[in-house]
Amino acid sequence: MKLWIWSDVHNELQEVVYPPREQASDCDLIMIAGDLNAAPDLHLTLEFLIRRYEKPIIYVPGNHEFYQNKWMMNDRDRSLESDRQTIKAIEALSLQWPQQFYCLDADEVVIDNTRFIGASLWVDFLMKLPVKSDLPQRMWMARQMLNDFHAISMQEGKRFTPEDMLELHRSDAAYIRQKLAEPFDGSTVVLTHHMPHPDCTPPAYAGQEANFLFACGAEAFNNILHSEQAPDIWICGHTHHAFDVQIGRSRIVCNPYGYRWEQGRNGFRWDWVIAMD
Repeated sequence: MKLWIWSDVHNELQEVVYPPREQASDCDLIMIAGDLNAAPDLHLTLEFLIRRYEKPIIYVPGNHEFYQNKWMMNDRDRSLESDRQTIKAIEALSLQWPQQFYCLDADEVVIDNTRFIGASLWVDFLMKLPVKSDLPQRMWMARQMLNDFHAISMQEGKRFTPEDMLELHRSDAAYIRQKLAEPFDGSTVVLTHHMPHPDCTPPAYAGQEANFLFACGAEAFNNILHSEQAPDIWICGHTHHAFDVQIGRSRIVCNPYGYRWEQGRNGFRWDWVIAMD
């Protein structure tokens, strides 16, 4: 099975020139690790991609899918919770398209004896935090540094907070750990938006203060990645620099398109295909 992997295309912010069908990579599935488009317009991008390439898409939401513009009337009633429902409903729409769309928002699908487990994941703010009692200070820093806490709303207009993110992370991480603990006679691929381990941090960002906003602390998955429960492949996004690393028994990869000004400098390739054994 051949997986065409990419993430962080950000159609909500920029026009993207996708490869024509005849120049697209030969694959069986397209794997998109989030930040594709804002939730209300996501179905348009997904239908375009499936009609262009005629391949199934497996996807997890990023954080930018939930960004709202308070100056747009249609965005004022949106919330992270309602956007998740909007995105999941695209699965039913895709039954009318040439191939199917799978949204793995704490969900799984098995295709040709390969198990795909997915969730956004978010972060726990623990990456390389020396003293766990410093977590509240870390979360305060996150609130000042990250646009998520200004651009995302929860139900009833409540602003998205670091506490909300931590709760989402704990739920998604628990789901992934639970599924990886279930025996499966075949290959396993995990798909998340956020990075699962500090060692995923690309060298280009080494030592940056904001790195804890992109990856989980080692405690989240380090034991699993070094155990028999480890997935064969873990595909992620969120960072805007490509990488391909081995952590324990898992190969962890990221192929982010990123913003236009990053093109040619972040390692993104339209032809990155992973062949499963």
